[in-house]
Amino acid sequence: MSVEEAFARFQPVCVRLMKEQTRDVIQELLVLAQQENRHLQQMQEYILFPLRFIWKQTKKINDQLLCDVITCITAIIKKTEVQKWEMFQDIFTGLWILLNPKANSSVNVDISEELKLVSVDCAAILVKRATNNVQQEIYNVQFLPVLGHAVSSLLAIAENEQNRSLKVQALNSLMSLALVDQKGSVSKRHTGDTFASFLPGISLSLCKVITGDIKQGTAVIVKALEAWTYFISLVLSDQFILKENNTKNEEDDKLKSLVVMRTETWADNAASKVQLLVDRIMSVSVSVTNHPNWKVRVAIIESAHTILLQCTTTMQRCRSTLLNTVVELMSDDYSAVVSKAATTLQAVKSDKTLGPSLQYLLKENLYELTTALPRVMQSSGDEEKVSRLNLFNGYIQLLGPDISSLLSSSSHLHRLSYALVQVLEMDCKDVKILESRMPDTDTAALLDCASTPAQCITKHFKHFHDEKIHKQLISVCQLLGYYGEIQVLLDCFLDILQQGTIYRKQAILVINEIVLGLTIEVEDVKFSHSLLSRRNTHELFEVVRMMEDIYLCDTYFDVPVVNVTAPQSMKSYSVPELNSNVYQLCLLLEGFGVFSKVLKADFKPHLMDVLYAVLEKAGSENSLVCQSAYQTLNQICYNCHYKSIEDLLYKNSDYLVNSISLKIRNLTRYPNAPLVLQVILKHGDEKLVPLVEDTVCEVLGLLDSHHANRNYMYILVKVLYYLVDAVNRWYPATTKENHEDFSIKDDSYKTTPEQVKTFFIEYHQNKKQSEEISLNKNNETVDDIGVDDDIDIDNDDTAEETKKDLPVHVKLVNMVLERCVHIVSTNSPVLRILVLDTIARGCQVLQTHQDILLPVIHKLWPPLVQRFTDKELLVTIKAFETLFVITSTCGDFVRERILKDIVPKLVDFLQKQSTISSKCGPGYKFTVAFKYQKTVLSKLGDLLNQVNFNECSLISLLSVCSSYLSVHQPKHLQQATKNSMIEISKVNPDIVWYKFTRLNKLLMSVLARTPRH
Repeated sequence: MSVEEAFARFQPVCVRLMKEQTRDVIQELLVLAQQENRHLQQMQEYILFPLRFIWKQTKKINDQLLCDVITCITAIIKKTEVQKWEMFQDIFTGLWILLNPKANSSVNVDISEELKLVSVDCAAILVKRATNNVQQEIYNVQFLPVLGHAVSSLLAIAENEQNRSLKVQALNSLMSLALVDQKGSVSKRHTGDTFASFLPGISLSLCKVITGDIKQGTAVIVKALEAWTYFISLVLSDQFILKENNTKNEEDDKLKSLVVMRTETWADNAASKVQLLVDRIMSVSVSVTNHPNWKVRVAIIESAHTILLQCTTTMQRCRSTLLNTVVELMSDDYSAVVSKAATTLQAVKSDKTLGPSLQYLLKENLYELTTALPRVMQSSGDEEKVSRLNLFNGYIQLLGPDISSLLSSSSHLHRLSYALVQVLEMDCKDVKILESRMPDTDTAALLDCASTPAQCITKHFKHFHDEKIHKQLISVCQLLGYYGEIQVLLDCFLDILQQGTIYRKQAILVINEIVLGLTIEVEDVKFSHSLLSRRNTHELFEVVRMMEDIYLCDTYFDVPVVNVTAPQSMKSYSVPELNSNVYQLCLLLEGFGVFSKVLKADFKPHLMDVLYAVLEKAGSENSLVCQSAYQTLNQICYNCHYKSIEDLLYKNSDYLVNSISLKIRNLTRYPNAPLVLQVILKHGDEKLVPLVEDTVCEVLGLLDSHHANRNYMYILVKVLYYLVDAVNRWYPATTKENHEDFSIKDDSYKTTPEQVKTFFIEYHQNKKQSEEISLNKNNETVDDIGVDDDIDIDNDDTAEETKKDLPVHVKLVNMVLERCVHIVSTNSPVLRILVLDTIARGCQVLQTHQDILLPVIHKLWPPLVQRFTDKELLVTIKAFETLFVITSTCGDFVRERILKDIVPKLVDFLQKQSTISSKCGPGYKFTVAFKYQKTVLSKLGDLLNQVNFNECSLISLLSVCSSYLSVHQPKHLQQATKNSMIEISKVNPDIVWYKFTRLNKLLMSVLARTPRH
């Protein structure tokens, strides 16, 4: 298509547009402009003339029509070039008069947002499509007022409008005025000289947008940051600052006042003003650096990167603030932010101008931050605390090995050490720390929770509660251990540890983390330093040896966690003091785990000193200390390549048992020695039985020498309990025969006529055989009696030999049960309950050795019977449970004893308590008497299944139990009685049927005599 043909298509439309100024005609012209590509430049002025004519009319034009006109102009200019200055000036000036006719700071509010959007877009396209000659005219002094009008209008839109797209487009247009991303003949120096006149307004308005409401959107903030950075670097770039003031005299005085000469003096003055804005943007209080969107944080880093590298001299006073921002974002949670911050810091370090002064600046900032850290942690919010600690972390990583030279100064080291111990002060007022106790159950949960290097113990600090703050402080300490001189740091904090109890726990915590910093791998550090050399094994070995000797000192490790009630203990400790001791022990135990992680398998020689102490604390009653000890044991197993705690104990059992044996002989000096034996028995295996045999015998001997001391007796008996429990776990007894008997009894009442016939036939045959045997016995001579005596003597010798051949674990349990005969009547209820538990576990062990078990039960029976009249019902409950275990293991051996000694006491108690429980309210179920009633009633049926009671005793028990079927009894007791009746009916259904028949007749007679209303 030729030019003539293209013109022939456009001419009718343009003529009609001059006559009919409608949206349809403009839309038709727009379609033609979008279709034409080749000759549109030659027809540019002709096509734009009717559009400009409509625009400049004095009468008011509809906003929609104006939007179409400007859209059409934009489409034409986008496909052509603006080659004439007059056309550019006419369109450019008209756009800003339309948006801001009075040239003030506010935009015309009468026009729509759509019109504003297309006008701003048209201005940006107009500048971009202008030729080099036209662009040079834009930045002449004569056009400065018009350009200022455009800049102020765009800033007003960006600052005041609510539409996000309009705000972003205004910022884009503002940057296009400065020819961003343009490669033309207009130099950046020329552009910077022009926009230097507008720098105060631009920087202040964009700062307001950046620090404005977060609801304006991420795109607006990011674009405002980009524009603000671009104009700062454009105007205050080091390479465009003049050394001398070269004034130009060709401009008139009025325009001359608008021109800014970018001299060093002017740049310094401008930088002082910009510094306020930098501090405001980079401040934590405006939440820009902590913006939830990672793109904003990346934009902050890019802004700092540009200003640090391009405005090194002019913005020198802002260097510290910008660097702090980048360092703070090094600890960001988002990888893109961290990567961008690391790149920026690496570029700053490599810069020839910034590099040499960077180290000095870092040391100065670190010193100031260390000084202010205690105050910040005590008075500031969590966000500022995290921000300061992020800076702390970043400074140490940037300094790297140079931190050692900094800490060689006693002033720096003193400030740093006391800042850390003051910040890490622990809160010891919580009474829950002291109240926590370990239950007398297995500790499988503890073994599982400590199988990894993660910590189980939650620490409570006085000045902060956020876990992020804790992690940052731990990271600071570990980085000090990684980069710093380990001996200097340890000596400093050991001095603090020895000064008193105020900072002792904090000093131990810091020392642990410093030593743990030795295990940091190079790939875990964000900055690699070629000067860094790792410590050798010998140095680490010596460090650990020194710290172990200090940690195991009695002053630190042997501290009370409970107030002892013994008469010789005259001092009473307050709750904060005891809580402090608990935390101290937990930290010391964690330290041993850290040492094992540092040395790995080389830590095994240290176990001779450490393992006994850790096992001693594993037996502590305080749950926090106990958990820390188990945490340490599992870390030692993990780091020293032991399969489990059992493997650890067995492979180190030789010197452990020897230490226990030596210390347990002097129990008054080493009262915690039995605790170590408890832990070994609790977590060891059957291989330890021969090793602990002599030690258990020593414990049995100590029961006689310390029978007057309740505390010692409880500890020693608890060792025996754990021994019996361990044997029961290692050598489980089979009870298959008993279960088979029970199953037979359960189905015995289901008989058939054939079974009855077979029973009587067998009974008749057995009776004849017994009569024949009795006749043969009567014919024996008296001399046979002497032979029988000899046989009895031989049998006794054989029994003694058999007893000598018993397994070691059976002998030990037998010795324990025989000793329990004398202890079960002790004055302490707690100790009586523990002894009864021990007896129950021991009977389960010996149930497969009836020749050993039955004599022991015979000896234990009298004191056991006395427990059923004990003043403490909890002891009586435990005695009944123990009796239940004895009947399951001994069977008919104790049947007559139970009928004679136990059943009358049970019947008497149930009769007396029945009248009481029937009249009590709902609060009765919380009493000990109710628990005893429920225990007896719920287990009575099972007891009768194990031991065949005679009918007389059975009827007396049924008579008592029937009273608990009353509706006035608590529901739990009614249900327990029902269940027992069902079990009894399986043993002897006839008596149960007879008893309930009598009861039913009695009830019917009572109802018959009751008058009816």
